[in-house]
Amino acid sequence: MDVHVIGVGKDQYNEYLDQMVEGRILPWTEDSQSEGYPVWTDWEAGQRDVYFLNRNGIVDTTFNITPYDPGNPEDYTYIMNLILDLRDEQMSSVLNVPGDYPTIQEGINASVDGDTVLVADGVYYENLSIDREITLASHFIIDGNISHRDATIIDGSNYDEDSGPFGSCVLFRPPENGDAISPKLTGFTIQHGLGTRVNDSSGDTTITYFMGGGLMIWNTLPEITYNYISDNGSESDTRAGSTRRGGAAGLNNDDDVEFDEDRSEPYGITLLTRDDEIIFSTNIFENNDSETGNTFESIGYVGDIDFSGSFFDVFSTEYEDVSDYWVISGDAYTDFTGGSGELEAITYDVCVSSDGVDETITTGTEQDPF
Repeated sequence: MDVHVIGVGKDQYNEYLDQMVEGRILPWTEDSQSEGYPVWTDWEAGQRDVYFLNRNGIVDTTFNITPYDPGNPEDYTYIMNLILDLRDEQMSSVLNVPGDYPTIQEGINASVDGDTVLVADGVYYENLSIDREITLASHFIIDGNISHRDATIIDGSNYDEDSGPFGSCVLFRPPENGDAISPKLTGFTIQHGLGTRVNDSSGDTTITYFMGGGLMIWNTLPEITYNYISDNGSESDTRAGSTRRGGAAGLNNDDDVEFDEDRSEPYGITLLTRDDEIIFSTNIFENNDSETGNTFESIGYVGDIDFSGSFFDVFSTEYEDVSDYWVISGDAYTDFTGGSGELEAITYDVCVSSDGVDETITTGTEQDPF
């Protein structure tokens, strides 16, 4: 289920826009007085009227939101249910966690293509596997309030290596028929994932390592947006293997890299091409760790990866780019348009001296060398 929200405001009320949006992430368009307010006029809209349209652009429901208080639990539930009662033509369902299912994985297992698994605020110590085209989301998708992202946490730290190879917080994998699916993940904090154990036979010998600390994308085309992805991956030698590739996330489409598991049934071959795109936009990546690709690493994928509007540990505003120390894209094309970072990347020659100091304020000049 996809619900898209847009606000249409008269330009005469622009000074009150911040108050109306109240810090939420809400696409907003302006209706112009000089043009006779065409949107409001055509729709015969009143102040604070709400319109629900179906996929054909026909009004399904309309009401005025003024009497409803989002701080009132009953009003909040009523509006939420109005939104969630919108169904696509396949009559997809909303599965609530923990209301309907106590764990996220149980909700995923009960879902079918087109369903939404809606997760309430809380900390969920799980290592999830998604093999169907569903939407997995926090209550952020209902009201755009970023506090739901921060309060709905998927924590992968309970992973037990002896139980299997899947130690990422979320693993995206194709169904057994090999279809290239596009599940959606929106509005979570993703933390403390350790990666998925893989066997890599691309060289002379097969080696085993962990990949995709927080998120592991395996021959799929997910849409991952509005998440806070932090403190994933590890270079620790206290376990069988460190996170070697992709601390925050790893992407694999290479036949020589396989799960370290004994599959009971064969999987169909998933074919991805240069025309494919993975949406990885408007996320925050922070303090993730790996031997290579601290933030992200891709193997064997030749399509596009959209990182636009995301926040990184280090970002070059001048070049709108992230260095290979953080993101290894391989043969993929990456788009970092509108990105930003905690630190500005150094893109000029620097001076290094045995007497230098490595601090965030060091400039790398001859007078202030590293």
